[in-house]
Amino acid sequence: DIWGIGCVLFELTSLFPLFPGNNEPDQINKIHNVLGTPSIEIMERFQQQTSSINCNFPKKEGSGIAQLIQHASPECIDIINRMLRYDPEKRISARRALKHYFFKPLRDAENAHNAQVPSAIPPHIRNNSSESDTSKIIDETTAGEQTHLSDYSSPVSYTHLRAHETREDLVCRLLLEKK
Repeated sequence: DIWGIGCVLFELTSLFPLFPGNNEPDQINKIHNVLGTPSIEIMERFQQQTSSINCNFPKKEGSGIAQLIQHASPECIDIINRMLRYDPEKRISARRALKHYFFKPLRDAENAHNAQVPSAIPPHIRNNSSESDTSKIIDETTAGEQTHLSDYSSPVSYTHLRAHETREDLVCRLLLEKK
């Protein structure tokens, strides 16, 4: 979930764990040391969801994420703070996180790459197909052999992507290799 991604992003940035608790109460204490205690409303919601923990924590101001990773960019600190909000409804969604300014250099690099590297998918298929009809696409480069994407027993995995290869390029390559 997004909370976990925020913790991992912090750890990649800082090179040390964010909330290294020895047990559940210790970990909650570590979270409160950094983020402060949640509001009364959030504490009441937490209490409704669990009966094993007493959510009556003393009010504590946290040190804040920025204090722990002073070398990080403001964009990095901002996205981590948005990922680590106590209230899941106020926490940034995955879709919005990907649009966050922190990831702009990656989006720019991908757009520049995509503008320079032609896709292996024929334009009439790439431009006219939707996600729902990709399993019906027949690769016309297989010399009349009807090879469907649905011939693969499992979905194509991104782990098979080569450097600078789009998912569409991967599918075409796999279809050609299957021949």
